Amino acid sequence: MVGTPILWARLLCLANSDIANRKFCRFFSDVVAKEIPMKKGKHKSREIHFFTNYPEKKNSDEVIIFHATAKRKYTIMPTLNSFVRSVAAAGRRTERSHQRRTREAASQYRHQQKADAISNAANAVEEYNEYIDVLKSVHKDVSDTVDWLALLNEAFPKEPILSSRHEQAATTKLINYKPSFLDKIFGGSKKKIEQLTDQVGLAKQVDLTDFNTQMRQHTETVQEQEALKKIAKGILDKNINSYKDAIDYFKPFSDIGELGSKMDLEVTAHNATLNLHVNSISIIPNYVLSQTSTGKLSKKNMSTTKFNELYQDYVCSCILRVARETLAYLPVNLVVVNAMGEIYNTATGITKEEVIVSIAIDPNILNQLNFDLIDPSDSMKNFICNMKFGKTTGFTAVQKIEAANLIK
Repeated sequence: MVGTPILWARLLCLANSDIANRKFCRFFSDVVAKEIPMKKGKHKSREIHFFTNYPEKKNSDEVIIFHATAKRKYTIMPTLNSFVRSVAAAGRRTERSHQRRTREAASQYRHQQKADAISNAANAVEEYNEYIDVLKSVHKDVSDTVDWLALLNEAFPKEPILSSRHEQAATTKLINYKPSFLDKIFGGSKKKIEQLTDQVGLAKQVDLTDFNTQMRQHTETVQEQEALKKIAKGILDKNINSYKDAIDYFKPFSDIGELGSKMDLEVTAHNATLNLHVNSISIIPNYVLSQTSTGKLSKKNMSTTKFNELYQDYVCSCILRVARETLAYLPVNLVVVNAMGEIYNTATGITKEEVIVSIAIDPNILNQLNFDLIDPSDSMKNFICNMKFGKTTGFTAVQKIEAANLIK
């Protein structure tokens, strides 16, 4: 350091702490510091002298360097302490801000989770109630009654005619084509006419393709109509095979099968007997879903009484449905439905399929019922019916009703 001016410096910490910090570090990289113990009265303090060859910076807002003409001392520790305290305070403010944002985010997440749980619970309860309603209202949806005589006399559709609609449109464009000024100058009219002529040929193919499609559809329609006319004629002639063909063709009991029930059909010229197999285990839920006051989903075991009553309503609703469907397609005078279900025999300890409801349904009485308002189980009282049911015990096996014994 001999032969160079000795500089005494003091670092001023400015408001822009990021810039000041970088400049502060750079400044001290070229500084040699020396501590000098001092005494001031009863209190001791230390001063740090900085000796540097760091070039003087004029008009700097970060570091102020003074040429020393005499020994002057600048105490920088209070400034450094202030700087450290400000950095620490800023760090604490940043941490508190981060913690506050974290708490807010967590609170919002918990609120959203609760809202989602409430929404999911509400949807689950709604779907559960809809399913219960479906089980008790199977009888409400039924096919329209088929007018077999009208179907037999229905005329066949006319054969499609080959149309030249696309060809005519393309030909009109060709006839009405007038060369533009540029076409006349550059000879483009010939190419344009060739393109329009090609489009006429393509249009013919489109017309032919459309005609072939219409012919295929017409053929299929005629074949289907012929099959239905054959069934219609057989039904009007009281042909038993035609009765079965009509049920096989229209499949009116398919959605009941989706609910876990299956059915066997036996017919004569004047009556039909249906053996309806139902399965309570796979159909009727053994639990109840509800939503608590706090929005949570509650699942509880269904009581035996409620389970048995729901099962009875389902069975009776299916009985009404299959009877209505049968009468919509077959011109019979009586429909006997035998509902078959699993019955536990306390004497043998064996579960066996037994007849749990046997009912003879008169079409005249059935057509007088208001199906939107009736209780399926109570409606069985309108007909000749064998059914033994207890709210706590459920169904008990009964005897089948024979249609032949009721037909005079």
